[in-house]
Amino acid sequence: MVNGALKCLRTTLHAIVLALLIVSVATAQYHASSAKPRLYNLSVSSESDFENTPYTFIISYSHPLNKPPDHVCLIIDGKNYTMHEVDSDDKNYTDGKDYYYTLFLEHGVHVFYIKCCVGNITIQTNARAVVVQSILATRHSDLILFLSAVSIVFIVLLVYLILLARKFVKSLKPP
Repeated sequence: MVNGALKCLRTTLHAIVLALLIVSVATAQYHASSAKPRLYNLSVSSESDFENTPYTFIISYSHPLNKPPDHVCLIIDGKNYTMHEVDSDDKNYTDGKDYYYTLFLEHGVHVFYIKCCVGNITIQTNARAVVVQSILATRHSDLILFLSAVSIVFIVLLVYLILLARKFVKSLKPP
């Protein structure tokens, strides 16, 4: 009877250990599949909003399992640019790692997003736009504004001279 009880207890213990092992594997697989990389804190900076000025794109990447990305790319106007690590000595991807790319843009509206691949997982940011103004158009508008101001002054001066000339002509006529 003791042998039968021990066999039953041993079978029960085996079943419990097997159930715990199955739950442990399933939990690990769930955490591995839910531990996805993240892209955040996207920013664009420039000294001005004009062409012929460097534009720097910066993004933060993190991975809860500390996996480095295969690559982080800036896609702008359909062209792919591989981004660079801000700090190549930083190997901790769990707390965020910054990537950047700097380029010069022509005037116009440029649509861009950041894409990242880690193994078979690809993530990307929403598309955004950056507007780059033309230096030439700005100079022309400044010139037009300047010429308008000069024209107004010239017209006022011309009217004053005409009135002065009329007054002078009247003063020359005998009474």
